[in-house]
Amino acid sequence: MRARLCLKPLVSCLAAALAFGLPTSIRATTRTVTNCANTGVGSLRSAIASAASGDTVVFDTGQMNCSTITLTSGEIEIDVDQLTVQGPVASTLTIGGFHASRVFHVLGVNHGRHLTIDHLTIVNGKVLQSADGILLGGCILTSGDLALSASTISGCEVINQQASGGHAAGGGLAAYTLHMQDSVVTNNQATGGYGFTFGGGVFTQDETVIRTSTISNNKSASLDFLASGGGFASQAFYSGSGGVQIVSSTISGNETDIGGGIIMFYGASPRAIAIDHSTISGNKAHRYAGGIVFYDSPSQSITATIVDSTISGNRGYAFVGGILNRAMLTVSNSTIAFNRAENEIFNTSYHQAAGLCTYTAVTLQSSIIAKNTVGPTTGSDLNGPFGPVISGGHNLVMVTLADTAPLAGTLTGDPMLAVLANNGGPTLTHALPSAGPAFGAGNNLLHLASDQRGSGFARSTNGATDIGSFQTGDGIFFSGFD
Repeated sequence: MRARLCLKPLVSCLAAALAFGLPTSIRATTRTVTNCANTGVGSLRSAIASAASGDTVVFDTGQMNCSTITLTSGEIEIDVDQLTVQGPVASTLTIGGFHASRVFHVLGVNHGRHLTIDHLTIVNGKVLQSADGILLGGCILTSGDLALSASTISGCEVINQQASGGHAAGGGLAAYTLHMQDSVVTNNQATGGYGFTFGGGVFTQDETVIRTSTISNNKSASLDFLASGGGFASQAFYSGSGGVQIVSSTISGNETDIGGGIIMFYGASPRAIAIDHSTISGNKAHRYAGGIVFYDSPSQSITATIVDSTISGNRGYAFVGGILNRAMLTVSNSTIAFNRAENEIFNTSYHQAAGLCTYTAVTLQSSIIAKNTVGPTTGSDLNGPFGPVISGGHNLVMVTLADTAPLAGTLTGDPMLAVLANNGGPTLTHALPSAGPAFGAGNNLLHLASDQRGSGFARSTNGATDIGSFQTGDGIFFSGFD
């Protein structure tokens, strides 16, 4: 039941609140779901409709005797400032939109609202409309904060059928801010007309933290072939300023026109993005930048860092397979390899590097950029086509294009990377041989404790650091305890 407005004199209201210790409006209540019905007593819809701010919705799986709640009468609207929907930890509970509606919609435009979803699988949400504006969030939409934990978002769509100005974003979810951990966003799609289309899987506008999670096999598409951020897109409407952290996570198999895996836009004020101990792999862009786009304003308000990470096997069907950079970028102890650009349409002169193409200053430290190609065989690892400063040291770059001066002391030999595989830790990596040119030739200026694989895999062994995201050795001792 919703909290009632207090119509008594102010003194009486205060006395009543003090008598119970807390104002009635913020005393939390647990609302229990007891069946899988679409509506009615004991249903999820009823529990949320009766919730007040601060309440938690839980599921009595013993009474429910079912594992799927299918919404047949539209999305569930949430009109409170704070709500937790706590799924069962010991079993899987699926909430589906019946391919007919979004699943959860936090009403209003209040950036301060908070929705927490834990241990749930949310599937088959769909928003289909012809609108001049923007359609958002195939399964979940909130203009506030979404905290997503140990959950899966899958099979969701947002489709704007309006040809001109038909904007769409967040095929799986759209949130102003997002805090996502131990979760999966997969097989979702955003489709627009001749307008903005962003984030086949995830779209955010402000602070975003993605930790130990996977965003995979999502797609964004539009009629003008300028859709972007197949997996993840952040801040396309220039109102936010919060940073983005992607930590110990995987962005893979996503598809769009520009920025197959990730696109990061500038905001109303400076923004920062950090990709840390993560793998961006196997993403596709029908135009350019199969892996990542950092799309900054001329004032260069984005600061980007890639640390202990792997960008591998991404493909741009016009140009740039790995990273297209327009931000202030630092790449440290990372591997950019086996990305491919095609030699058709826009890239017949091969002037855009297939691995890392940067239009602004870049610092490279102890990183491998190798085996990136235009077409199947033409080596094309690094360039800055308009002469930005590239600085740093202790790197291995096999092929720096002719318009870009290679860093002094850069190694150019084949690092002999193994295939992308599970070598330990939460993300896939390219293992190094113990006799290759990258062995012991790097640095650890950031004093990293581990390589990309995380705890138990030293960043430096026997007093030496390998170039790239993978450290050879037995994976037992941390630096300083060799």
